[in-house]
Amino acid sequence: MTKHTITVEIGDQTYAQLLSIAQSNGVPLDDMLLEAIYRVIEDTQDMTAIAEYQKQKADGTLETTSFEEVKRRLGLDD
Repeated sequence: MTKHTITVEIGDQTYAQLLSIAQSNGVPLDDMLLEAIYRVIEDTQDMTAIAEYQKQKADGTLETTSFEEVKRRLGLDD
């Protein structure tokens, strides 16, 4: 995996706040910021999936599978 570096300019007060939060959580600042980036990516993916679900539901194209069918497919039916 190729790694990239991103540089962001922030003010002294913002830096101090971020550093304080990281220190109070016992994590390095760069780890905390990377986790925040991952959360934004995950939240965006979740919102995209929800929007697609809502669109399919509204269009009447949503396909669902009953719990009984899921159990049957997994070989868990009685």
